[in-house]
Amino acid sequence: MKFLVAQLNADNRWSKVAVYNRRSDGSTSLPMKYNGNVEGFLFRSGANSLHKDSAINWVEVQHGSSPTYRISRV
Repeated sequence: MKFLVAQLNADNRWSKVAVYNRRSDGSTSLPMKYNGNVEGFLFRSGANSLHKDSAINWVEVQHGSSPTYRISRV
């Protein structure tokens, strides 16, 4: 499954971060810069939520003061 990650800017507009893949074994293809980061955890949890329920088209995730991200199906 491919999923799109977008970030909410200060002017309330969504900007594309990247498109990533969630593999059939449950792992997610993220760049090394997201290993161990809060963003990587948010991307993985959003992709898992989309995979569990096929009726969901997008999920918004945020942790603390980090930016708001929208994870959506492609």
